[in-house]
Amino acid sequence: MKRFFTLIGVGVFILTSFTFCDNKVVDTYRPVYIVDYLYKNHTDDKITIICYDYGTHRAVMEIPAHEEYTKQYHMEGGFPDYPMRGYQRLIITNGDIEIIQEDSYFNDSHIGLFDENNYELVEETDWYRKYVYIFTDDFFENGNWSYRRFESYMNFCCVVF
Repeated sequence: MKRFFTLIGVGVFILTSFTFCDNKVVDTYRPVYIVDYLYKNHTDDKITIICYDYGTHRAVMEIPAHEEYTKQYHMEGGFPDYPMRGYQRLIITNGDIEIIQEDSYFNDSHIGLFDENNYELVEETDWYRKYVYIFTDDFFENGNWSYRRFESYMNFCCVVF
């Protein structure tokens, strides 16, 4: 009999544990949004992109001729606002010509590699996007659209007051 009441007591304890348990699950999971920016080099020269932020930090991306490079961003709370986020200035060179692109944080008008409209969106899900940017010889031949060539930039910067 004692064993019977012990089993009943354990059963009642288990039932009350599940009955009075709060079924509310707190959702603390925040999805990580991933964006791949794929840079394809369709030229015969190696392309180097030197990325500068507001400080002294720089990153270098090298894309050999006829190859590609992927830059990946992981963000919580949403996709990045624009490509090359976190950098202020890019120097893009094919060894002969250097082109400088600067991002404008003040008026939200992004140019060149900072502008998502210059990329092709090739894949998209709820938490993933993939964009492609293709470098061709025209980029360096006609690179003066909204860019400054390196030589004119150096002349501008080196004026002594």
